[in-house]
Amino acid sequence: MKNFPPVLFCLILLCVLASPGRAELSEGIGSRIGSIGGRVFVEGRPQALSMVAFFQEKNGPPSLDGGLGRVPEFLSRTDAEGSFVANLPTGRYFMGILERSPGSPSGPPRAGEKFYFAVDNQGQLLLLPLRGKMHFEAGRINAAPSSVFVDRAGYFKVEGVVRNENGTPVNNVVVLGKSRLNIPRPEFISARTKSDGRYSLKLPAGRPFYLVARQDIAATRPQPGTQVGTYGIHSKTGLATLTLFSFGSPPPGVLAEDTESRAQTVSGRPAEVRGGVDIFMYPVPDPEKVKKSVQSNTDFPRLGRDGNHNIVFEGNSLRVSEKSSRDLEQWAAFIIDREEFGIELTGYTDNSGILAENIAISEKRARFVADYLISRGVAVRRIKVAGKGPYNPAAPNRTKAGRALNQRVEIRLVGVER
Repeated sequence: MKNFPPVLFCLILLCVLASPGRAELSEGIGSRIGSIGGRVFVEGRPQALSMVAFFQEKNGPPSLDGGLGRVPEFLSRTDAEGSFVANLPTGRYFMGILERSPGSPSGPPRAGEKFYFAVDNQGQLLLLPLRGKMHFEAGRINAAPSSVFVDRAGYFKVEGVVRNENGTPVNNVVVLGKSRLNIPRPEFISARTKSDGRYSLKLPAGRPFYLVARQDIAATRPQPGTQVGTYGIHSKTGLATLTLFSFGSPPPGVLAEDTESRAQTVSGRPAEVRGGVDIFMYPVPDPEKVKKSVQSNTDFPRLGRDGNHNIVFEGNSLRVSEKSSRDLEQWAAFIIDREEFGIELTGYTDNSGILAENIAISEKRARFVADYLISRGVAVRRIKVAGKGPYNPAAPNRTKAGRALNQRVEIRLVGVER
C-alpha cells in the first residue's frame, strides 16, 4: 500500500479546522442539518481511529492524482470499531480517510500515514447523500487508495513564483485558492515552495479564484511580523495592504496608499496551464504603527473626534464635493471585505428652508451614498440609512462656511447585526 502522497495537502487543515470526534460546520449553514453514519473498511479490516474527511460534491471532487490540494469542508473520526457519525448540512459528499492517531499534532501528512477514498460497487468514488434533517446510515463503506481511481474532473493549472518585495523567491510558503477573498478558510492549497519559490496549484476549470500566499496554514488572519501576498497586489509601502486585512482594532476609514493595486483572479479551461502567475509577499504591519502613520496622512479619509466621517455635498443638492468623492471611493474599497463592520449613513442639511424638505433631502443623500457603496459590492444588509435634516449640525449655521459643512452624510462603522 502506498503512503499518502506528500503533495496532497487536502488534509493539511485537519487538526487546525476540526476537533476529533465531530464534524466542523462552516459558516453560513442553514438549519437543514442531518447526519451520516457508517463503518469504514480497508482491505476487509475496520479502519479504526482515523480521520474522516467530507468533500461537498457541489464544490468538486477530491484530487486523485496528487496535484490538487482540495481542502475538505467537514471532518469527523472513526472509533475503535471503524464506525463514525458526522453532522452535516444537506448535500452529497465524497469521503476520504486519513490514518492519523488521536492526539497527534496538526500539520501535513507524515511518513507512515496513509490516505484512502470511499469506493462504490463499480469502483468509482462513492457519493453519500444527505437530505434534510434525516440520518443516513451508509452501513459498510469500503475504501481504497487513490491509485485505483481515474480522475475525470476538469481542472486547470496555475504556476508561478512566490517572491518577496525585492523579487527574491520565497521558500516554505503555501499558496491558497479562494473563490471569495474574505472567506477565512481556503478551498485549495498548494505544496510548500522550495528554494526557487515555485508553486503549482490545480483548480476547477471555468471558475475564478483568488490566490493568497502565506507562511502558515491557519484559518486566522495573518499576524503582524509574518508575510502575506495576494495575486495582483503590489505594495509601494512594502507592507501588506490594509484593504485586505484588519487587526481587531483597525484604523477605520484608512487605506494603504496603493489604491490602484487590486487583487486579481485566475481562471482557465480544462487542462489549460496558466504560467507566470507570480505572487509578491509583504510584511503584515503592526496595527499601532499603522494607525500613527496613516492617520497623519491627509490623503486618507479620517474619522472625526466623534468617530464619524463626513461626506460633504454641494449646496442644497445631491452632488458630492470633489474631495468627498475621493473619500467615498476609498471608503468603499475599505469596507467591502470587512464583514465584521456594518455602516450607518445619516444625512443632514443646514437650517435654511422648510424642515420637511430638508429631512427628505437628507435621507436622499444617505441613500445616494448607500447606493454607491452597494454598486461597489458592499452587501445591502450591512447598511442602514436615515435622514435628520438640520438637526445635530457639525458647524454653526451662522456662516456660509458652517452651512456648507452641514450639507453632509455621516459615515459611522458599527458592529454588524448577525
